[in-house]
Amino acid sequence: NGEKDRGYCYRDFEEHKLRVICLNTVDIKDFTPADDVSPCYISGTQQKWFAETLDLSAKSDASEWGIIILSHHPLDFGLPIRACSIIKAYIEGGSISRTFDGVDINYDYAGKNKATIIANIHGHNHNYLVDNLRYLVSDTTTASLAVKRICIPNACFTRSNERGQNNGVDVYDIEFGETTTYEKVANSAEDTAFCVVTVDKAKKKIYATHYGAGYDREITYG
Repeated sequence: NGEKDRGYCYRDFEEHKLRVICLNTVDIKDFTPADDVSPCYISGTQQKWFAETLDLSAKSDASEWGIIILSHHPLDFGLPIRACSIIKAYIEGGSISRTFDGVDINYDYAGKNKATIIANIHGHNHNYLVDNLRYLVSDTTTASLAVKRICIPNACFTRSNERGQNNGVDVYDIEFGETTTYEKVANSAEDTAFCVVTVDKAKKKIYATHYGAGYDREITYG
């Protein structure tokens, strides 16, 4: 689905009434970042596709469906935050209308937002932080969305689990750090870290069962 060489897609698991959307947060095909600008980016082409892909209204049982959004960066980490305004429109049953990269992004979610966005599950920050996604209110100010972002740690034993210590603002007005660093020790049971994520849609619970250096998490959504 979408353009195969752009690195984003979705898959429906009909038996679980679950749509998993994978976004590419370095989709720079239409964007050449300057030396001092991060390539962290979601193109207009991908934003348009994402807006359309959130709509499950063609399914007769859409209200029973959930949506998980996967990405490398959290969706409010720098330039990809534009995707969060699409999520905001979806949650509110409103509309999105803008032009980006020369692409018109127009979508009205009235009556088309019955499926529940479960969470944005992401990496990049090498820690265990759970927080709400945020959207831009101004060029530098953000506000909270009723959708969780859940960080999954880096599995490589050469990287400890903390990126962005809990010492102030990281991007926009958002803090992405934790207080504790979970060190990995080579050749031990703590030399890696990963999480198995389980979603209980009936209870609206997400369980991030942890292996290696770190801790388990139980998250309520919805």
